[in-house]
Amino acid sequence: MLRHRFGQCRRPHTPCPVGSSGWRREGRRDDRGAAGATSRLAVLADSPIRYWGDLDTHGFAILDRLRARLPRADSVLMDRDTLLAHRDRWGREPKPTHAALTRLREDEAALYADLVSDRFDAQVRLEQERIDWDWAIERLED
Repeated sequence: MLRHRFGQCRRPHTPCPVGSSGWRREGRRDDRGAAGATSRLAVLADSPIRYWGDLDTHGFAILDRLRARLPRADSVLMDRDTLLAHRDRWGREPKPTHAALTRLREDEAALYADLVSDRFDAQVRLEQERIDWDWAIERLED
């Protein structure tokens, strides 16, 4: 699952992702986004799920909500190495969340805590589409 449409089907020899931020319900945007729309995709419950979202507090909140429906979902490129390797591409998250996220794994929770506490800088945000594509592909193919 990709958070944005930009990366869909760009990986060579890889099936297209199932979800993006463009989910629609009854002709209008589904405010629950990809994580909420998974309730209609029960077939994914036994499938390997890899989620790639923005590296900011809301990206981790979406991952947390996704795991409410699909607990086996793995995050990709939502880690400290990715964030720090792209410092020159950081933006500012306008309204960070400080919610308690209980479904994050240990490394994800540690990075989320660093983002909430402004450890690296104020309101750090690395949007998925700003990650160097060659850098991303090299790690995704591992």
